[in-house]
Amino acid sequence: MAKILLVEDKEEHLASLDSMRKSGLEIVVTRDFVSATACLNKGKGPADYEAVLTDLMMPFGGKRGELVGFTYEGEDLRHKEQALGYGIAFCAAKIGVPLIGMVTDMNHHAGPVAGTFDMLYAIDDNAVGIGEGHKRPVFRINNSKLVMFDERDLEDLYLNKDGSVTSEYKYQTGQKEIKNWQAAYKMLKGIQ
Repeated sequence: MAKILLVEDKEEHLASLDSMRKSGLEIVVTRDFVSATACLNKGKGPADYEAVLTDLMMPFGGKRGELVGFTYEGEDLRHKEQALGYGIAFCAAKIGVPLIGMVTDMNHHAGPVAGTFDMLYAIDDNAVGIGEGHKRPVFRINNSKLVMFDERDLEDLYLNKDGSVTSEYKYQTGQKEIKNWQAAYKMLKGIQ
């Protein structure tokens, strides 16, 4: 059974995991940078996880002084969202996790951090994506393959008010668009 580390701090984005678990995947969920790196560092290497799927923005987490002793001002930021998905991706690559996907629900209009994803487009034989002319490069770091996806790169999924998940959008029903982790994982699995 494939084991995946998934890092996501927002509950609604975890709703799509049921279908992945039903397909036989073992998914370990963490909610912040400290917890994710603890999972990666306690293992014996890349064999512990076939893939790491991480959010771009998340809190650092942990308790005051844990892992890093921040200044007083820095401690205030410990539980606020920061662009820490990059750090998790590099930690996973350092230990040789084969497949790494960074997924954000933002697009390039959301600000500079999300805008960096558009600076990294690629049109080459190794690019992956759902549309022609809108593909993401595959970064190879050590023996790992990293792809960064934004909201336009994966098939849409919606969370209904009753907690069910659907790919069908229904106008004015209170649905929330959620991350399609399974689509990201499938794209990563298809990389040569």
